[in-house]
Amino acid sequence: MAENRRDAQKMFDKYLLDYMVKRNMHETAAHFRVESNVPQAEVHTDTEEGFLHEWWTILHDMMTSREGRSGEVPPPPMFNVPMIILKFEIPF
Repeated sequence: MAENRRDAQKMFDKYLLDYMVKRNMHETAAHFRVESNVPQAEVHTDTEEGFLHEWWTILHDMMTSREGRSGEVPPPPMFNVPMIILKFEIPF
């Protein structure tokens, strides 16, 4: 269980680093890379805006459609939204 949690954290750190680089947050990305020991490696799901942006957009669409507000509200930027903790298993 602890191994899966570490692997999930490493994967999240990779995608977070990818997001920072693609948003031109190069100085922040450099500090994060050093502090989190994330190697400069390509991510498995490479998209123009970054996997986290794609994931956030899909999650936002799902949540607003569940609330019956689909299409009304554009997704807010990730950095303006309170942290939501989601529990899920990564099928690797």
